[in-house]
Amino acid sequence: MKTQHGQTIEHVAPALVVVEPLTDTEAIASLLYMVEEEKMAMDVYETLYAQTGLAIFDKIASSEEKHMDALINVATKLGVDTSFISTEIGLFTNETISSLYTDLISQASSSTDAALAVGVLIEQTDIADLQSTIAETDVALLGLVYSHLLNGSEHHLSAFEYTLA
Repeated sequence: MKTQHGQTIEHVAPALVVVEPLTDTEAIASLLYMVEEEKMAMDVYETLYAQTGLAIFDKIASSEEKHMDALINVATKLGVDTSFISTEIGLFTNETISSLYTDLISQASSSTDAALAVGVLIEQTDIADLQSTIAETDVALLGLVYSHLLNGSEHHLSAFEYTLA
């Protein structure tokens, strides 16, 4: 996995390369939730790009895919199975995320401004969830990755707010 500056995690934090399998059920549940939350954001943005043609949705969807991939890579490193996570747009194992996806697509369909407002809402939610998850984790590798994702989500939020203004 690479940081936003192209460095590998091994370069940034060599002590974190060897990790024990994750056994804490709450940490596993949080990690899997975050994977699907990133997937949901990517799926919403891909759908909104198809509906609106706005490049911001395409660009941020690609970024969300990288976020999801980073989390899947960390999950693999920690021995957490993610093979059940669907690659199909709009299909989720978590019922809450599945309902949220449907609701957000419905909210966004009324106008371009509504679609951008959904982008703001997704990123605000992602930021709050990441902040909470960072505070709750004591697995250094997860904290590092969540912090990088938080930084990305803050940039996404700024981009949506700027475009909406």
